[in-house]
Amino acid sequence: MDAPNNHGVWYDAEALLFAVFVNNQTVANATVERAAKRLYTQIDSSGLFPKELERTISLHYSTFVVDAFTIIAQLSAQTNSDFWNLTTPSGKSLEKAYNALLPYYVGVKAWLAKTKPLPTWMPCRYPPSSRRVQLRKHHLVRAGKTGSENV
Repeated sequence: MDAPNNHGVWYDAEALLFAVFVNNQTVANATVERAAKRLYTQIDSSGLFPKELERTISLHYSTFVVDAFTIIAQLSAQTNSDFWNLTTPSGKSLEKAYNALLPYYVGVKAWLAKTKPLPTWMPCRYPPSSRRVQLRKHHLVRAGKTGSENV
């Protein structure tokens, strides 16, 4: 799947889950490598995802793509890679994406893009769920950071 937005990342998250489930290390490692390339091409230098910013509910889709990358990071522990701590040569990383979105989640900044309200059938995901906050704290602890400098 070559989708240049969250669709491709979710494809990788699902493919990685299945590869780990059936213990296919070759496919799992290749999937994490492909996800790293997606991170490199999809995230901008500020940590945001331009393809998701084009969407009418851009904060939702920006969170949605980070959710998929988070699943990949969790599952990467069962491969030869550490997606949590991956940084591309140009400085792009999952941590950078978290740092870019966190001020909007906690209300320090107003969301920068024009966006429509979420449809009534779509549950509100903001502020971030306790699961996402726990993952964020886990990542910062693993990286030796407190997290307070990122808000």
